[in-house]
Amino acid sequence: METICAPCGVVVAWAKFAKSESQTNILAFLKSVFSTEESRPNYICIDKACAVLCTAIANSSWDQIWQPTHFIVDSYHYINYRTSDYICRKWCNPIPLDGFAPNLVTVKRDSDRQKYYKLAFNTQIYIRKVLSGFLVES
Repeated sequence: METICAPCGVVVAWAKFAKSESQTNILAFLKSVFSTEESRPNYICIDKACAVLCTAIANSSWDQIWQPTHFIVDSYHYINYRTSDYICRKWCNPIPLDGFAPNLVTVKRDSDRQKYYKLAFNTQIYIRKVLSGFLVES
């Protein structure tokens, strides 16, 4: 079962994959839900983001459909993959500090007025919210 949720936790769509949760099936599901360019989100956060991105590039759907969309992994997966996976570190990073995605990371100031980076969107809260609603993305 795959679910697509808005950042607030509302379920947008769901699909049951009978045989496999392959990257090709995930891309087909995403394409069916986001069928027009205007409907495609700026970010898709998924635990298999790096593999989905590589599949989209390999099957040319990246150039035709997904180029404006950023596939990012949740912060838990990023911590586990980033040191060994260049693609994940460079293209699926949920906390880029190079200015690549300024709406994912904000600059805040502490009580001493020192700047620090903060996630603008906490993917772990999203996961907890989905799990607490009994909707599980497997």
